[in-house]
Amino acid sequence: MNGRTAISTPSVAPRTGARHIPPGTATRIAAALGDDLRIADLYDDLGGPVYHLVTSHDRSEITEVLTALRGTGGPVLELACGSGRLTLPLLLAGHQVTGVDTSDSLLGELTAQVGRLPAHRAADRLTVLREDMTALDLDTRFAAALLGITTIGLVPPGERPGFLRNVHRHLLPGGRFLVTVETPRVRPGEEEIHTFVADDAVITLISYVEPGLAARHVAALSVARGAGPLLLTSFVHLVTPDRLSAELVAAGFEIESVSPVRDPLAGTADGNTLVIARRPS
Repeated sequence: MNGRTAISTPSVAPRTGARHIPPGTATRIAAALGDDLRIADLYDDLGGPVYHLVTSHDRSEITEVLTALRGTGGPVLELACGSGRLTLPLLLAGHQVTGVDTSDSLLGELTAQVGRLPAHRAADRLTVLREDMTALDLDTRFAAALLGITTIGLVPPGERPGFLRNVHRHLLPGGRFLVTVETPRVRPGEEEIHTFVADDAVITLISYVEPGLAARHVAALSVARGAGPLLLTSFVHLVTPDRLSAELVAAGFEIESVSPVRDPLAGTADGNTLVIARRPS
């Protein structure tokens, strides 16, 4: 099985139960394994370690983010920082970062990784907050805010306007907001499946796109040595770059650029889009 599946990062309090199983292959797996299968949310204590294994070697959008933030003089707010896929490169580039996430497991992994960084005093430039990014209320104002690939999809469409206004409020005048938007690479009603071996586990990622491109369902089946099968699920609302840009403008931002994200290995566009918006000075 092949094909790359983008996995979103935890950012908001769960809105669906752990037993919300995606249609298609994941549903058939659950039916076949029955009570032998454990089912959990991708971002809870069971899912966090698997999520980290899945994303830790993903280099997508890192170059674009570092380039866009080069020369940023103030603190950076990373929403849904997870285990640090973007946080670590930001710290190594010298940025002061506040990382926000809801997962204790992933924040613990982030803290451990930062402690191993070779950069002098990198840990002193990181503030970690266990918060729901949609309800954030901080005293600090930031020179930039960042939301990595697909994570905007964890915010329900009806809540996005308020969320975007809140990000705007947390930025300094002239501050920039970077959001990477996912474009599914499979047609509506189809699946993308990818299986790989990580440490002592075999992990199969299943991504199913709803008809109408309204949402993408994600499941990760983990079979680890000495443990029974574990099915982890997530749900992502899809939004186009044009729709998000319009919502950003309505929230008070100016659109600075909309550009493709390039595959770091192939050097070609990977189908995802980086939207950069600015709070007017």
